[in-house]
Amino acid sequence: MYNRYLLLCAFTCLLVAFATNAAMSQSLTSGDITGIVTDPSGAAISNAEVTLNNSATGATQTHTTNDRGSYRFSHMATLMSAFLPQ
Repeated sequence: MYNRYLLLCAFTCLLVAFATNAAMSQSLTSGDITGIVTDPSGAAISNAEVTLNNSATGATQTHTTNDRGSYRFSHMATLMSAFLPQ
């Protein structure tokens, strides 16, 4: 009887641990946005200005592309969208 109780407790603990992990992984409130700026021929554009705009708050962030045309906004709050100047 004791072994059955111990096995049930161990199984319950594992179930709770996995369920908690899955629930926590869905509560992310930030993320990264990355990309590469290219011209119509596909060549990378270095030193291009990329602006990220939070449509809910009006907050903006600007980054400049590197020599390969890539940019990265890290740990950005949700509801953000990237805009490139035309």
